[in-house]
Amino acid sequence: MHVDTNAIAPSILRSAALQRKVAGTAGSFTALCFGGNFNWTLRDLQTNEDRGKNDTLVQKLWEIMCALDCKSAYAPSPVLFNGKIVEPSSLNKQIIVGAGFNLFRNKDEPADGTFLKPGQMGIISAAGCPVIVARYKGVMIFAHAGRDSLFDRSSIEKGSLEVARGSVVDSIMARLQVPRLERDEIFAHVFFSIGAKALTHPLLDERYGAFNRNMHKFVAHHWGEQCAYLNSAGSNLHLNLPQLIKRQFERCGVPSGNVTLDLNNVEDLRTLAHTRGENRDRRNLVVIARHS
Repeated sequence: MHVDTNAIAPSILRSAALQRKVAGTAGSFTALCFGGNFNWTLRDLQTNEDRGKNDTLVQKLWEIMCALDCKSAYAPSPVLFNGKIVEPSSLNKQIIVGAGFNLFRNKDEPADGTFLKPGQMGIISAAGCPVIVARYKGVMIFAHAGRDSLFDRSSIEKGSLEVARGSVVDSIMARLQVPRLERDEIFAHVFFSIGAKALTHPLLDERYGAFNRNMHKFVAHHWGEQCAYLNSAGSNLHLNLPQLIKRQFERCGVPSGNVTLDLNNVEDLRTLAHTRGENRDRRNLVVIARHS
């Protein structure tokens, strides 16, 4: 059967709620966020045997891969928010999406990100967690950057200001292996985050209040009040995850102008799910397709 992928491309790509294209000498890519009434969770698609229970999802992934001309897609499992960046070869569970089109996963090695080569695609199902794309001299990493990927939860639970574990940004920098004098050649992009106004944490909550107060002190101490600020009544903490990511890259020696923050917050579009909305149990699909 002949499939006209040119006919697929306009319809499936038009269904993306947000779409950004980035080009440059460090590599070009397209970033897309799909939402709508469909739940894009990848939780139940872990092995090739899971395809039959996820027919609609597999069909949609195939259409996206065809439209973006990417025959390999990599989907790390960011369930632990551990900040790890793994080699694509670690995602060694092959799922056949269509003839010649394959998805690679590995739930036994949870991670937040991996590397992409031209013609490859990275995917994450998320509900307001930002996604990072970092580029340096032909090397590209994409990563999920949820709240707990960006700082050490255990230190906050103890009320400590010690940074016991680095963030996903630190992992990206370690994997890029860029000499300090060349870090002005790193370009980082942050996409599809929930906004600070929506990402609230009540300070007097019976269950989480103490943690939220500690989190405010921890984040503000290390990266500034712009990343973690209180509302006018002093009752809610607002976390600005994109700004936090930018500050972390800056602390690693990446120039501020090289870190681009997407201005669209997922809560601004009702078709997208996020953790503070009525669709908090639904997931969007974030796609990063590398072209060069």
